[in-house]
Amino acid sequence: MTINFTFTFSVFDKTSKEIAELCNIPNDQRIQKVIKIMKEQNIPDTDFEFLKLYDFYFADNPDITF
Repeated sequence: MTINFTFTFSVFDKTSKEIAELCNIPNDQRIQKVIKIMKEQNIPDTDFEFLKLYDFYFADNPDITF
């Protein structure tokens, strides 16, 4: 089975509240921490990259497998 990811938005252009709603995650400081890491490390600002980092650092039960 092949899964094709479509990158739908830039996280740098969204507020924490918008990201929380779009990604179905809590609207808290963890979103800003992930965005800070992405900016500091020059990581592409796609929702896919954001969710990879969010799951790696903060998710209690990561549900994205690579």
